[in-house]
Amino acid sequence: MQTLHNAENFYPEDFDFIAVSLARMNYQGRKVNVDQVAAGMSEACRLRFLDNYRNYLSHFTDGAVC
Repeated sequence: MQTLHNAENFYPEDFDFIAVSLARMNYQGRKVNVDQVAAGMSEACRLRFLDNYRNYLSHFTDGAVC
């Protein structure tokens, strides 16, 4: 199994799936430490991941995503 420590082996869709999954979990009230998840990513991946995460979370909280 790959880990986020080898972030260069992941495709952008993988991070997108993780971002939307964590945003949904956060919206549902589950405790999610997004910074810990992103800690092993390169700076560019981390910034893109966190931006996508915040975007998805805002969609959930605004009711735009079911």
